[in-house]
Amino acid sequence: TVNAAVTPSVTIAAVPNGAICAGTSVTFTATPTNGGAAPTYQWFNGTTAISGATSSTYTSSALTNGNQISVRLTSNASCASTTPVPSNTITMTVN
Repeated sequence: TVNAAVTPSVTIAAVPNGAICAGTSVTFTATPTNGGAAPTYQWFNGTTAISGATSSTYTSSALTNGNQISVRLTSNASCASTTPVPSNTITMTVN
């Protein structure tokens, strides 16, 4: 059996999105493509890994203006072509 190579990717979304007030709890959700049955995640604020943030969602109420949230997905899909892969970045506006 020959399996075709798959290219993993991941996008994130925030709820609520847009500008928030300081102290508002925001949940970020990763949506993987070709992640496999059990992909792994690492969330980042800028280039700094967020300790303990390794699930498909990340929630914080300590965000500040300009924080840049993203996630890196490591796929366990058979024949994944590149891994880990970065998501889009959400830049926070905190009033």
